[in-house]
Amino acid sequence: MRLLTSTFALFISLVVVNAASLHDNANIAARHAHLSKRVTSLEVRAANSTSRRCKKNRNSNKASTPAANNLVGDKATSSAPPPAKTSAAKSNNNNGGTSKPVNAAGLINVQSNCGSSRATKEVTKFSGPNGHIDWLNCGFETDGGWQPPFVRVQDIITQPLSTALQNPSSPFKACARFIWMFEKYGGDSCNPETVGGGGEQGLMQITREKCGGAPGGNCRDPEFNIRTATRFFSDTLKNNGGNVLLSTGAYNGWHRGLTRWKAFAAANSACCRCQNNGDYLHQFFNGWCQNINAYDHRLRLGKYFNLDLSKLHLDGEVTEADKQEAARLKAQANKAFTSHDFNAAANLYSEAIEKNPNDSTLWCNRAYTRIKLEEYGYALSDATRAIELDPRYVKAYYRRATCHMQILKPQSAVADFKKILAIEPNNETVRSQMVSTQKLIRKIEFEKAIEVEGEKNPVDRCGCEIDTTYVGPKLPQENGKYYTTPEFIQEMIQWFKDGKTLHKRYAWEIVMGAHDHFIKEESLVNVDIPEGATVDVIGDVHGQFYDVLNLFSLTGPPTENHYLLMNGDLVDRGSWSIEVILLAFAYKWLYPKYMYLNRGNHEAKDMNRTYGFEGEAKHKHGEQAYKLFAHVFTTMPLATLLHATKPPSPKDPMCILSPEGRRRFFVVHGGLFSKDGVTLDEIRKIDRIGRQPGQEGLMCELLWTDPQQAPGRGPSKRGVGIAFGPDVTKRWCTLNGVTGIIRSHEVRQNGYEIEHDGLCTTVFSAPNYVDQSGNKGAFIRIDAAGKRVYTQFEASPHPPMKPMAYVQGGLGSLMMA
Repeated sequence: MRLLTSTFALFISLVVVNAASLHDNANIAARHAHLSKRVTSLEVRAANSTSRRCKKNRNSNKASTPAANNLVGDKATSSAPPPAKTSAAKSNNNNGGTSKPVNAAGLINVQSNCGSSRATKEVTKFSGPNGHIDWLNCGFETDGGWQPPFVRVQDIITQPLSTALQNPSSPFKACARFIWMFEKYGGDSCNPETVGGGGEQGLMQITREKCGGAPGGNCRDPEFNIRTATRFFSDTLKNNGGNVLLSTGAYNGWHRGLTRWKAFAAANSACCRCQNNGDYLHQFFNGWCQNINAYDHRLRLGKYFNLDLSKLHLDGEVTEADKQEAARLKAQANKAFTSHDFNAAANLYSEAIEKNPNDSTLWCNRAYTRIKLEEYGYALSDATRAIELDPRYVKAYYRRATCHMQILKPQSAVADFKKILAIEPNNETVRSQMVSTQKLIRKIEFEKAIEVEGEKNPVDRCGCEIDTTYVGPKLPQENGKYYTTPEFIQEMIQWFKDGKTLHKRYAWEIVMGAHDHFIKEESLVNVDIPEGATVDVIGDVHGQFYDVLNLFSLTGPPTENHYLLMNGDLVDRGSWSIEVILLAFAYKWLYPKYMYLNRGNHEAKDMNRTYGFEGEAKHKHGEQAYKLFAHVFTTMPLATLLHATKPPSPKDPMCILSPEGRRRFFVVHGGLFSKDGVTLDEIRKIDRIGRQPGQEGLMCELLWTDPQQAPGRGPSKRGVGIAFGPDVTKRWCTLNGVTGIIRSHEVRQNGYEIEHDGLCTTVFSAPNYVDQSGNKGAFIRIDAAGKRVYTQFEASPHPPMKPMAYVQGGLGSLMMA
C-alpha cells in the first residue's frame, strides 16, 4: 500500500514540466515557460517494485538525469535515456493492448504511441498534437468513446517539488510550507526525493458534502486534503492495475462511453461543475499552489485549472510585514493606473496580492485594471474573488457587472446590479443602469423573435430622394448610376471635419459601392505586391476619425503603387465610427484593387449593439441604414495574404517562404486556431456572407484569438476564443509557407509589437485608445521583397466628444468603466 501510495507523488511535480502550456495567468506565464526549459528530471520507478528494487531505486534517485529542454512542437527531445522497461511494461491494459513505449522526454507521443486507440489529433482546445500534455488525451475517439491505453507511472519523468522550489522564480514557491505534508503522505523509501502529490486533486474535489472528516469541518485544511487525495488515488490506481490514464479519468467522472463531442459540450457550457470532460485531465495534473480558482471562472470549464491558494491564507497567516509590503505595492500600482500604464499597474497589483491575498481591494483594483486592458475573462475572476472576500463589496459587484456586459452577458450583469441594490437600495445610478440593461435584453429577445427566414435583404431596400435643402458633398452620376471620385472623397472629409452628416442616400450608395466589391472577394484575399509598390497594414482604428485623418496623411491615399489594408475594427468605441467607415468604404468603392479591408470582431451585430456603432448609425442615418451596415459587414473578407513578388536577398535572415520562394504575410484581425492543421484553402472557403462570428469555429477564432508567451494553447483572457503560443504559430506558418502573421485586436503601447520569435506582429492604429490608454498608433509598410518598416504616430486632437457617446440606454458610462 505504501508503494502504491507513493505513485501519485509525482503529480504535483509533473506540472513543472507542463505548466507553461497549462496555466493561463498572464502574470506568471512567462516564468512558467522559462521554468519548463530548466527542469531536471527524475525517473519515477515502478510502483510494484520489490523491497530489493526499492533499495536500488533509492540509490539511483540520488542522481537525477537531464530532462527535456524542448517539450514543444512535433517531437520532445532530451539527452536523457527513455525509462528502462520493467516487468510492468508487459501488463495488459483493459483493451487488451500493451503499454506503449515513451519518447526520449518520457512523455507519451499521441501520434506514435496511442496505437489502436486511434486517438484524434484534435484533442482539446488548449493543446495541439504532441504539445505538453497531448499524451494525456490518448484514447479519445470521435464516436467510439474513451478507450485509454495503458500508461504507467514509470513512463513519466518528473522532478521533485523540493528541487523546483530552489529556483527563485518558481511559480510553486507557495507550496514550500506544505512540503512536509507531501513527504508524509506521498513519499516512501522507494522514492525518498520525490515529493508532491494528490493535494491538488483533494482541494479540487473535496466539496463540503464530502469533508465530514476534516478537522473542525474545515474543507480546505491542507493536510486533510492531501491525505484524502493521496489515499483515494492510491486505491484507484491499484484497482485499475496501475493504469494512470484510466485512474485519472475514473477519479474525475469519466466513463467508457464518453465521446469527445460530449466531453467538449460539457466543457463549453456554463455548467461550472460538470465533470465529464476531457479538460479535467488538465486540472488533475496542474499545480496545487498556483492561485487560480476553477469554479469562479464562469466562462468555460477547463480554462482554469486550480482552486485558489488564497483559501489557505487564513487569518493570521499573512504577516504584518507582508501587509505593509502589499500596501506599498498597491500605492505604486495606483500611481501607474493613474498614469494609464495599465500593464505595470496589473503587475504591481499581482505582486501585492501575492503578499496579501486576503485584501479584497487588491483583487477589485486588479479587476478594474484588467477591464482597461480588455482582459475581461481575467477581470471577471478577480472581481469574483473580491466578492468572496467581502460579500458586501459594492464596487466589486459593479466591476463584475461591467465584465458581464463586455462579454455580452447582460443577464448576468442584471444579477449583479440586483445584488448592489440589495446592499445600497438608494443607488440610483446602478438602478438606472439595471433598467437600461433590462431594456437591452428585451430588445435583443424581441429582435430574435421577429427575425423571419428569407426576410428581404437590406441591400435591396436602397432608395430615398435627395432633399433639396441638402448643401453637402454630392456624388456624381452617369447614366443614372452614382459613382465616386477623389474630389468627392476630399469634400466628404472636410464636411465631416466641420461636424456635419452626409445625406443618407449618399451614405447608402457608398456602402453599396463597397459591398459590390466585397461579395466578389473570397474569405481569404490574395494580394501581390508588384515591384515598386508597397502595402501599408493598418490596425484597429475604432471610430477615431481625426486620428485616421492623421494616419492617412502619413500613409498617403491608396494608389496604383501604394495599397492600403485596414485590418478590422474600424467601428465602435470611438464616436466618429460612421465617418471612419464611410471614408474606408468610399476608398474601397473608388480603388477596389488598391484598398483592402478585413473584418474585425467589432464588425458584428452583438458588438455594435454594445459598443456604440448601432446607436451612432441610427442617430446619423436611421435604422435601415444600420441594417445595411450590419449586412455589409458580413461580406467583408476575413483575412488577406500579402505576396512579395521579389525574392529575398541572400543576405536577409532565414525565414519561412512560400512554395515559390517568396515572403508572404497572413494578415488577420485576431489570430490562429484551437487546432493544428488549418490550411489557407480552408480559410479561403469559409462561408461568411450573412453570418455572425459566433463563439467558436474558424471565423470566430480568426477574429478573436490572441497570442500568448507560453507554448501551446490556453484560455482567452477576454473570455472568447483562445490564446496561442509561439510553437503554434511556428507550426502553422511552416505548414502554410507563411513568413509571418500580422494581426491587430490588442492595444500595444508602442503601436506595434513583434512576438513569437518574429513570426507574429501585432499592429494597433488607434493612439490614446478611447482617450485614456496613452498608447501610440502604428502602421506597417511592406515592399515587393517583403521587407517591413514600422511607423509610429501620436494621437491627434479632436472635438470635445467622449468615446462611446452613442451607446444606447445610458450604458456608456458602464462600458467605459
